[in-house]
Amino acid sequence: LFIQETKSNLYGNITSQRAKRKWENLKCKYKVLKALAKDVETVKPESWRWFRLMEKAVDGDPTDADPPKPTLLTDLADESECAAQPSKKMYQVEMGSDILELLTHSVIEVNTQTTVADGGPSSDTAESVRGRPVEKSTPETQHELHLERAKLKRERQLLEKEHADLDRERVLLEREKAVAEREKTALERDRAQLEKDRAAIDRERASLEQDRARLERDRAALERDRETFTTMALGTNGTGHTEPDSPYAEDRKRLIFLFEKLIERF
Repeated sequence: LFIQETKSNLYGNITSQRAKRKWENLKCKYKVLKALAKDVETVKPESWRWFRLMEKAVDGDPTDADPPKPTLLTDLADESECAAQPSKKMYQVEMGSDILELLTHSVIEVNTQTTVADGGPSSDTAESVRGRPVEKSTPETQHELHLERAKLKRERQLLEKEHADLDRERVLLEREKAVAEREKTALERDRAQLEKDRAAIDRERASLEQDRARLERDRAALERDRETFTTMALGTNGTGHTEPDSPYAEDRKRLIFLFEKLIERF
């Protein structure tokens, strides 16, 4: 069953390199569970169904008198080991599809190095041991955090300054817009007033034209009256001779003089 499941997980052709990587992953997983079982009482290695089989394959069966014969998998396996360092954290160790949540007094840092013949990772390398990074509180990290905090503070100050500048520019633009609106309103009023003045001027021009025409008519009438009074002042009779001794000769001259003054005024 173990061999059949292993073959089903290895898609494609089974090569020596793929079998080697699969064996390394299984052996590393077995060693991690075995180490955890020694340090943590709550961890049960039997939760992995292949633990006993791997124990027999790696450590050998103590009930057997003869040691296990070497197989192709053991010949291809290298001497890669998984180390453990103590700490106080809660970690998740992910191995393929199995995830064990370990509430322990130690942090297991699994360093698995897999050598691939083609130089690139394959789909079977998904079974690896990963741990959450340990939080370090050292003077160097504190200094780096302080520098980063100071940098962020400076950037925030710059952003606040730019925001304040933008607010001031927005206020200035609003003021300029209000001034422009007032000027536009004043120009509209001036334009309306100019239109009114132009209409008034046109009306006055028309009135002046009417007055000029009336004056022309009056002047023509005065010219006719002047000729008539001149004829009367000369005192000509029906034969065309002047009567110098006429009693109205002086009055006629005075009346002609007044009419001439009146015509000059117009």
